[in-house]
Amino acid sequence: TKEENHVDALLIDLAVPHLQVSYEKLYRNNHEDAAEWIRIFRFLGRGPSHLSMEEVRKAMEHADTSDFSHKNKLG
Repeated sequence: TKEENHVDALLIDLAVPHLQVSYEKLYRNNHEDAAEWIRIFRFLGRGPSHLSMEEVRKAMEHADTSDFSHKNKLG
């Protein structure tokens, strides 16, 4: 959205360390690849260096209850 783009530009202009991640890659990952989660942990300098989606799913407090993508929900 326009607002999201504005915030992204501000973060860059102000040299705020940040990481852009994909909702779909975090929560809609049909593979056993947890690469997007690992990217977050590396950015934070904490957490596991290896992680499976099975481990991620087990750690989630809430289960996904819909088949729609994040973009479709917001659209």
